[in-house]
Amino acid sequence: MAGVSVKLDAVVRTGGVQRSSKVVFGVLGFDFPPFQTLVNGTPNGPDFDIVREVFARMPGYELDIRVMPLKRVQHDIQSGGIDITTLYKSPARLSQLLFPDQPIRWSIYKLVVPAGKRFEFNGIEDLHGRSLGKLESNVISQAFDTAAGNKDFELYELKSFKVMLNMLNLERLEAIVGHAQIIDYVALTMDLQGRIEFLDKPVRPAKEFHIVVSPQAQISDPEALRQAISISLKSMLDDGTFDAIYDSYGLVFERN
Repeated sequence: MAGVSVKLDAVVRTGGVQRSSKVVFGVLGFDFPPFQTLVNGTPNGPDFDIVREVFARMPGYELDIRVMPLKRVQHDIQSGGIDITTLYKSPARLSQLLFPDQPIRWSIYKLVVPAGKRFEFNGIEDLHGRSLGKLESNVISQAFDTAAGNKDFELYELKSFKVMLNMLNLERLEAIVGHAQIIDYVALTMDLQGRIEFLDKPVRPAKEFHIVVSPQAQISDPEALRQAISISLKSMLDDGTFDAIYDSYGLVFERN
């Protein structure tokens, strides 16, 4: 799909001529609500809004947006065919790509219960004897999966959070486990947000989702770009921009 250039006001001066450094942003070409949806092929959602705002605060850069399949994004971010994209942080990627200091969000897995039905949760052992739901084939953690295999609790593996939330609302499950912001979004679409609540402690360490910069980027100084993104993201976190973007979608920005 052809790229869509987003012209920003910031420019750099070279030899008396003002020009901006173009940064090619490879956007993953699929829907992942609530973080990203494609509307007539155009990205929309909190992830995309955050990246645009990052660059709106960065003098000297012009964002060139290209919607691409996942495999091409993964190839081009390694080869320098694109300058930036958004990916989860992992040890392998940390050694291959440049990560800004601040993620754009965290994948935080929590337990959700019917409103007024909270229970104490400090570790997997506190789930003993309870009835729980999770998505089919969704790996939670080694400790959770070991406990499930030992039948320490009754686990229902279901096809969607919508099914699970209906069961939770009917109290056919004591809790469901999964990505907190996705569950919150599905509850919003079902008008159930006031009828559920999240337990405070996550069930596993959070995973960071980042803007990443290719060391092979065509721009002149990839490390300078990484540092500029870090500064921009911190300012957005400090001034409440993350919260405002999520609030515009009826969601809450989850900090780790």
